[in-house]
Amino acid sequence: MLARELLATFVAELAPERVATVTITRLCSTCGADGHGRPIVIGTDVVVSVAYAGAAVAVAIAPQAEAAAVGVDLERVAAAGRHAPLAELGALFAPGAAPSLEGWTLLEAALKADGRGLRVELADCDIREASAAASRDGAVDYEVGAPGRAHPISAAVLHGPEGYVLSVAAIPPTSPS
Repeated sequence: MLARELLATFVAELAPERVATVTITRLCSTCGADGHGRPIVIGTDVVVSVAYAGAAVAVAIAPQAEAAAVGVDLERVAAAGRHAPLAELGALFAPGAAPSLEGWTLLEAALKADGRGLRVELADCDIREASAAASRDGAVDYEVGAPGRAHPISAAVLHGPEGYVLSVAAIPPTSPS
């Protein structure tokens, strides 16, 4: 419920002249049920994403003129830290190594933007630092490759709340799959 309220507030701020009432649906592309699919804001030209980590919520929003899709992920940092490999996910990435918590948030944000989520073969995904020319304002940006995509998805680790890792990803509006 909090995520819908945050999205409604930000959509209204981003496009006040176009939005009288913000309606958000979350229809699942697999089963058709409402409530657990990708969030879509009806009647607007924005794309959105939501992530939960316990009681914490993160939302990402962008005009469609700037992004065809966005993804966001938020995870609580465990005692091992944000750069320790997530050994519990090892089987999903075999024969390769599991990513760190930071890498996992980059991957999840990118796959949310991609629209397939965790339905892709995770072992075939890769995360690499973007070229210096692609990075903005000295931030370290990443490119996430996913099976079936001709081009990688741009992603970044952002400064988030203390004790959390926050990542966001975006697909440009003219990007081929």
